[in-house]
Amino acid sequence: MEMKEKIRFYIRYLGRDSFTGFYELRFLPDGESVGYNHHDWEDIWYLENVKNALNEIISQKQ
Repeated sequence: MEMKEKIRFYIRYLGRDSFTGFYELRFLPDGESVGYNHHDWEDIWYLENVKNALNEIISQKQ
């Protein structure tokens, strides 16, 4: 999968916290971490990197 395709596919798992405005991983609607068991570690690692990059951009804007 290309990077753009991966981002489009996995972006649904990134939710924005309404209080802080930062992104967090949400595999289930309420943000429980149960979904971590159902994904490969490489996918979770990739999502964590994308999430950290987006949060860094947000923190630089503030």
